[in-house]
Amino acid sequence: MSLEINHRRSASSGTVGWERFGTPDQATSAELLWYFFPGDVEILSHGTSLASEVGSVPALHFVAAMVGARDELASGTGSRYSYDFTEADQSISFQRRGGDVRIETSFSTNVLTIPLDEFSSGVRLFARREIEDLGREYPALLAHPLMLDLKRRCGGDERVERPL
Repeated sequence: MSLEINHRRSASSGTVGWERFGTPDQATSAELLWYFFPGDVEILSHGTSLASEVGSVPALHFVAAMVGARDELASGTGSRYSYDFTEADQSISFQRRGGDVRIETSFSTNVLTIPLDEFSSGVRLFARREIEDLGREYPALLAHPLMLDLKRRCGGDERVERPL
């Protein structure tokens, strides 16, 4: 598969998520979606990258959005999905064109066109990898209703490997 989707948590002290101040497994779903695990996102295919540099994209919000994009685009040709960053005036737009997905951003002149089945598979692998990574760091978080719902929506139970 040539599609890779990543979320890289911020190390910057200016964008510290609530996980530094509280226990994620005790947070509400809304708090997990909006305030925990900020970072940057990258969508990469065949050497072309769409990468943010704001450091404030919440990991689980982006996971949920990517799963939402996958589900919306599966509904038919011409379907669209837009992800607006929570703390920056930036966005990623997804449009289904026949059997392909066109991905554009407000922060890059690059455009990706990816087969729908590859996009769907890439989203599933990304979402499950993020859930597993957070679960390794915060094991009790895996029992949180939001995490259970995201895992259910991703499908499959096999473990995934994080790309190098």
